[in-house]
Amino acid sequence: YTALDLQNEMNEIVRAAEKLQQDQTVVVFVDELNTTSIMGPLQSIFSDRVYEGKKIPDNIMWACAINPAIQRNVELEDAEDKKSNFTGVNKRKALEYAVRPIPQSLQDLSINFTALTETQENRFINSLLSALYSEVFQNRDQRNTLTVAILESQKFIKRIGKRNIGVSIRDILRTVKIYTFLYNNPFLLMQIDDSRHQQLACERHWRALFLAIGMCYYFRLQYKTQREAFETEIQDALSRIDYHSNANNIPPVLLGQKLSTIVRKTQGSLFKQ
Repeated sequence: YTALDLQNEMNEIVRAAEKLQQDQTVVVFVDELNTTSIMGPLQSIFSDRVYEGKKIPDNIMWACAINPAIQRNVELEDAEDKKSNFTGVNKRKALEYAVRPIPQSLQDLSINFTALTETQENRFINSLLSALYSEVFQNRDQRNTLTVAILESQKFIKRIGKRNIGVSIRDILRTVKIYTFLYNNPFLLMQIDDSRHQQLACERHWRALFLAIGMCYYFRLQYKTQREAFETEIQDALSRIDYHSNANNIPPVLLGQKLSTIVRKTQGSLFKQ
């Protein structure tokens, strides 16, 4: 993103603001603000409301997202990279952008939104899946199992606390989207057999759930011990659910299999399609 890009966009924003009535406002969202190389002009826009020596209209409101600038331990990062990175490319050198500290004048305008607490995450996931209930799920047990699986996955990733592995609302939304796509396209997950219609309805839920969790959380874990611990915790949590109907529990065809085994077999079916 260059100074010329900023100039073009500022011209559009100012024109849009000038066309509005006095009581109307243009809201401009700037993402990843502190990765930019042109902080000077942006600071002038946000702090002084001036761009290229001209005052910008008062009916423009700016909202920006920034990431904290963290002091990095380069030696430790390189040591970890050697252990777990088999691509031949140094991750630190392959970074597309760097997070920089923001000027003091902008720090005074910033609000620190911390990560969601476990309770907040629980409420968010329940609200999200409740809104999708009639569109996605056939019964309450399906919603509950996906909720538990996502919550436990989020907790596990947070607990191991690796610098390059984190979770956020994006991961929750991504898991739900992948689950929904797979559940609505069962031919990608397994062979369709009308004689087993009732069993298949349950089985496709579990295959979609395990594959969504696998893609969004399991495969992000670098070490075998982490993956094994993750499998155990997820399946223990699912086994503790009080199912509304036993017919919605893990079907016999999947019972006793590890999450990783189900994911690999289901992925194989998916790629064959």
